[in-house]
Amino acid sequence: MGFARSDHDEMEAQKRSYQLEIQIVQLMHCAGVRFMTGTDAETYYPAGFGMRTELGLFVNADFSALEALQAATLNPAEFLGRTKDLGTVDVGKIADLVILEANPLDYIQNVERIAAVVTAGRYLDRLELNRLLSEAADLANNLQARRSEN
Repeated sequence: MGFARSDHDEMEAQKRSYQLEIQIVQLMHCAGVRFMTGTDAETYYPAGFGMRTELGLFVNADFSALEALQAATLNPAEFLGRTKDLGTVDVGKIADLVILEANPLDYIQNVERIAAVVTAGRYLDRLELNRLLSEAADLANNLQARRSEN
């Protein structure tokens, strides 16, 4: 019985912590603080995959979808003083592109609907992206299997 109570208390504490974090971000946003995305790689959560979640969290904290997207694009370029080269799509700029099936300004979770990617001048369609993801998963599984053998 104590175990179930402990789990419930932990879950409630996590909910309260999340709401407090959202309120802090809302207050900072209202005060004009500029934000940049920046997810960290974790053991079971590869770098980059958390970006989609982070954009949703910004929207939960009352950012517009555009403001959330700018936290991943324009704001870092401005912070680095590189808006001449980065941050927006324009002729002469350095850019990798994610081509989506639906507009993320309508619904931020549309960033998950990736149709293709252009990176280093190479077009990767959905089939190629799936193949690369499968290859990466196989490599990760093989690495994990080798680690557990030792």
